[in-house]
Formats: sequence, structure tokens, C-alpha cells
Amino acid sequence: MNIFSAYFRIPAVHIAALLYFIVSLALTQIPLLNYLGYEFSAIIALVTSFASGILTIYFFSDHKTKPLTRRTWLYVVRDYLSVNAILLLIPLVIISLNAFVVKNCSFVRGLEYYFLLPFVTMIFSVSLALLIAIFFRKAKIIFIFAVILILSDILRITYTQPQLFAYNPILGFFPGITYDETLSDISRLLLYREFTAAEALLFFILFFLRIRSYQKKGSALIIREFFRFQKKERILWSGALLCALLFAAELMFSSALGFEHSEKDIQTALGRQSYSEHFIFYYSPEEFSIEQMKLLKQEAEYHFHNVTEQLQLKKEPKRISVFIYPSDSEKLRFIGTSTTNIAKPWKHQLHLTSDSFESTFRHELVHILAVEFGMPVLKASPYMVFNEGLAVAIDWHEDLYSVHQYVAALQRDTLLGDASRLFTLTGFAQLPSSYAYLAAGSFSKYIIDYYGIERYKKIFCAENFYLAYGKPLSVLLEEWKIYLNSVDVSTLSPKAIQLIFNQQTIFKKICAREIAERNEKGMDALQTADYRSADSLFALSYKEAESAAGIRGIMLSSMLQKKPSETVKIYQAIRSKSKTYPSLRLIAGDAYTALGSRNNAMKFYNGVNELRISESSIESAALRILFMKENLPDSLVFALFYNISPDSIRRNEMENLLQSFPNSVLIHFLLGRMYKKYAAEKAIAMFEFSATHSPLSELKYFSSMNIANLYYQRYEFEKAKYALWNARNYLPAKNLDKKINELFEVWDYVESNIE
Repeated sequence: MNIFSAYFRIPAVHIAALLYFIVSLALTQIPLLNYLGYEFSAIIALVTSFASGILTIYFFSDHKTKPLTRRTWLYVVRDYLSVNAILLLIPLVIISLNAFVVKNCSFVRGLEYYFLLPFVTMIFSVSLALLIAIFFRKAKIIFIFAVILILSDILRITYTQPQLFAYNPILGFFPGITYDETLSDISRLLLYREFTAAEALLFFILFFLRIRSYQKKGSALIIREFFRFQKKERILWSGALLCALLFAAELMFSSALGFEHSEKDIQTALGRQSYSEHFIFYYSPEEFSIEQMKLLKQEAEYHFHNVTEQLQLKKEPKRISVFIYPSDSEKLRFIGTSTTNIAKPWKHQLHLTSDSFESTFRHELVHILAVEFGMPVLKASPYMVFNEGLAVAIDWHEDLYSVHQYVAALQRDTLLGDASRLFTLTGFAQLPSSYAYLAAGSFSKYIIDYYGIERYKKIFCAENFYLAYGKPLSVLLEEWKIYLNSVDVSTLSPKAIQLIFNQQTIFKKICAREIAERNEKGMDALQTADYRSADSLFALSYKEAESAAGIRGIMLSSMLQKKPSETVKIYQAIRSKSKTYPSLRLIAGDAYTALGSRNNAMKFYNGVNELRISESSIESAALRILFMKENLPDSLVFALFYNISPDSIRRNEMENLLQSFPNSVLIHFLLGRMYKKYAAEKAIAMFEFSATHSPLSELKYFSSMNIANLYYQRYEFEKAKYALWNARNYLPAKNLDKKINELFEVWDYVESNIE
């Protein structure tokens, strides 16, 4: 105790303690960083890397001149570690006390991160500091440089490799900049930190090997003495060799361990590649046949020419690598994100999933082709508002409503607010993504249409509006808002706008990562019919944050267990605004249907249908309204909408139902969806029946669109375009006519250029 008392009377220790105190106190005021979780632990790990190392060098400078034996040095190093460990209690205590003010949904997981990040970083930094101190005179400067160099490896990995994430001895783990709320499995971080501990042990052993010669001869001869083997040190040398082998194994098998993945690793895993004029596609042969890939390549070329024409590019870009992952989980494994499709402009790479290719390819392609006027090295704008605004403006999807219509409706409902917030380095990321993307896209589309693309290119990196437009940003924003007043939003209801834009950023959500992880595990449990685990996870999720995903999971689990009465009670007990979400209203309607209360069910179904939020919600509501019109037995709602059996079993069950109800349009349509990937001819027959006999125009539209896509995949272009024309007669929203027009353009291009 006397020794520790002596350490804590040292001014340098006081400074370190004050640093920890100030940083921790500051973090309690920042959302997402204000509770014990990954983010807080990562920041403290960065502080620890410098504080503990410099403090260790300070201690060593006092002890190095004293005649200490190697055994005594063992106790001295123990004291160094103990003092730094005690200092790490300061942030832990402060953030733990903050749990009385800010909700912490998983304190145990937070402790795990605190141990794996700052605590292990402290051990590594102390070992690194001792090794540097024994070899170099200006140890503090060299140590700081070494820490910065080690941290810069994160940039090396994320810049030179496809992945967004990086494992690092100092930080522990960097998840990358994505929209994923869940983090990678902590078990991999635990494995990595075991290797970090082995590296720290190597540094400690090397320190003890040379501490005696250092004291006898001074630092000038330390390097010469370093490699002189002594028999009495063979245990230490053996330990050093073992740690070095572990370090070498980490580097050699980093891909197999999941720490780092090269382009070659991903190409090998996907299995197949195909070339077009401007692209190299890497994909799984299980996802795309050769015939399907031929179509996809021509679609990509169409979008390439479309985007290059709009951007008015002057140089022929390099060939672009397109990695198409078979699932979100595979994309998460290799690049570190499941929900985000990404472009790496400086590497001319696109990373997408097969399911999201059609909806996101052109958007990401804009990022790649904008390298011509992007800033050096990054090959993009430093401002996300311009990167994403340009991509939305050039891609400009026409779905139920245009981007201008959504943003004009925001202005109508006084929800647009101060759009100038977007035009700072961090403003875009701090706003909800639905708002940020659409507002940036609408503004960018407006100034490109009215002033031309060349002026936009001038502000892309410099953000000097006055130089490019002769007007400040404030004037351009006012012009844009005046234009928005002229956009027709009469069919966009305020309720729909509130639902679409009722999002929170990760910074404002309660325990965002913990809640998202529970919901994800809950959905996995539902897939395996582990209802007890699912109910527990979703109940805890909803209790902590009242998230829509949590209550949806609870209701979905209840319906899968065929408990409609309980489902209705759950829905009626919801207090939050999420009660109006279409997915929850559909489940509640299904519960009323199962109970025979069809009038109540129809109110929910019609309400969702009238909102017109998305094509998928319109289709889901229409299917249920059709269920009512066909007067199918109430109990069939479970077999038709809540069957989680394997695909083959569900198909057999649905085929048996069709024999019992041969005139059911609904069963024909659902069977068509099941056949799409397995039996195209059967799927077409099912959809043709539903398109012909459906009493609902919405189902005629979706049936015709499915027929068109199936014929297109079979290279029967005339039949495909005929089905598109037919779909045009039953549009759920007037704006979808523009979507069909573009499909005609794409398919005409493909038909003209297909091999």
C-alpha cells in the first residue's frame, strides 16, 4: 500500500487521472457515447493507449538507474500495470454512475467491451512503452509515433482492402462507417484480443531479456547484446518464440480468422467472375446462371451509359469491380455491413447483394463515376451531402412518389426544417437517413436541372456556392423551397409522411446497438420456432426502448404460435406512435381475421392500403383484402401468411390448398411467388390466373409485373414488354408509369445488345 501511495502522489499520475475524468465526463454528454458500450470503451481505449504508455515511460525513467534485480523488475512492472488499471476505474465509475441518468440496457456487455478494449489496450501499451524505453532515449516521442503508426493501420486496411472494418492492437475493433446498428460477434473480438495479449507478452519478455544488460552497459550496447543467447534465459527465449509464432499465425491466417479479407479472398469465396465492357462481376453461380448474368451485365452497361451521360464525363473510367454477395450475412462477413451497400470510389469497387442489385446499383455507380471530379486520394467529396445528394439526383428512382414529392410534403407539413444543417462535414450523418438522403437528393436534383451539372461539379469538393452559382447557399435553398411549393403532393397524406420520416438516428436511439442485437436474435429464434427465446428477447427489447421492431417481434411470435387473442391484446396495449406502423396494423388485422372479426380486420387492411407508403405494403394489404373477398376460412390466415416451414414443405402445403380452393386468386398468387426461383413456367401460369381473375386492380398490377420479369429472365422480351403494358392499366400510383417507362428503355437496350 505504501508503494501505491507513492505512485499516486506523483504529479504525472494526477494528470492522467484528471485526463480520464475530463474525457469521461465529456462523453456522458454525448448521445451513443454516454453509456457503457462499444463506443464509450473505444474512446477510452484511445485515451488509454497514450496515457498508460507515457505514464509507464515516466515511471521507467525513474527506475532505470536503480540497481534492481530481474525479479524486482517483475514486481515493478506489476505495479505499472496495477496503477494504470486503477486509473481505468475512473471512467468506469463515472459511466456506471451515469446509468442513473441514461439508460444502459446491457451493463454486462458493456463490461465485456470495457475489458476487451481499454483494459487490454492498457496492457499492450505498457508493454510497448517498456520495450521502446529500453531501446531508445527519446522514448516518449517514439512511443507516440508508434501508437499513431499502429492506429494508422486501420486506414491502411479500410483503404486498401474491400472491408470497412478493422481489428487493431490499440483500438481493438473499428466497425467502419455503416448504417448497421448491430456489431460483429464479440467472440471474434475476444479471439483477436488473445492475440493482442500474446503480442504484449512478447514485448514484456523482450524487455526482461535485456533489462540486466541495459543496467550494466547502458543503452548504447543494448542492441549488440540483444541477440547474445544465454542458457539461463532459454525459458524466456522459448516464450518469446512461442509468442512470435502466434503473432505470425495471426498475420498468416487473418482471413480464415475473419480479421482481414483481401479482394482475392472474396473472389475465391464467391466462386465465379464475368466481364463486360466496363465491369468485372464477381458472383456466386448458385445465385446467377450464365443466362441471368448476361442480362445483368447489359443492365449494368445501360446504367453506365445513362450515368456517364448525365454526369457529362470527359474521361473513360477504369473497369469497375462489382462484388455481388448471395446474402446479407455473407456481405457482413467479408466487408462488415449487412444493411449497407457500398461503393469504394478509390478502388473502383461496388459491393452489393443479389437481392438489392436492382434497387441500389445505379446509386452506387454514381459514387464510382464521380471520381473524375472528386478530391484526390478519397476520390469523392468530403461532404456526405454532395456524395449522396448527387447519387440520389442522378439515380432518381420514380416509385410511388418522386423524391421532390416526399420533400415537398415535408415542407407542407412544416417538417422540412433548416436544410442548411446538411451542408456541414457531420450534419448529414447526424440527421435521420430518410430525411438526409431525400432532402439532399431533391436539392441536388433541383440545382442540377436548373443550373447544369458543371456548376455542381465545382461545389462537389469545395462547397463554394457563391463562386459556382454567384449566389450563397441560403439563396439557393430559398429558390428550391419555392420550387417545392409548386410540386403536387395532394395524394401524399400527412400520416404517411410521419410514418416514412419517423426515424431516429443511432445517436438518439435508446441503447441502439443492444436493442438491435436483441431484435436480430429474436428474429433468428422465430425462424427456428424457438418462441420462448424470441418472446424473451423481444419483450426485453420493447421494455427498454419501446421500439417498433420489438413490438412487431412480440406480435409476430404470438401469431406464429396461433394465439390471435393474445396478439390483439398486445396491439391494444401499445402506447407508442409505432402503433400506426403498417406492419403492426397488418398483424393486428390478421389476428382479428383469425378470430372471425372481419369488420375490424378490414379497417386495418383498408387503412394500410390507403396510406400508400410503399409497393410492398400495398401488396401485403391487397392480399389480405383479397382473402376477405374470397371468403376463405378464417383459420387459413396462419397457413397463408404465417408458415415458416422450409420452402419445399410450404409449396406442397400450398399446392394441396389449391386443390381445395381451385378458384382462389390469392393462393394462385402466393404459389406464383414460391415458384419464381424454381419453376418459371408454373410461376407464370399462377400469375396469369391472378392477373386475369383478380377483383383488385393492385393484384392485377403486381401479377403483371411478376409475369413481365419472369418473361424477361427467359429472354422472351416481347412477352415481357406486353406484360408491362398490361401492368400500366392497373397502376397503384400514377407515378409508377415513369418506372415502367424506364423498364422499357432498359429492356430495349438489353434486347439490342444481348449476345
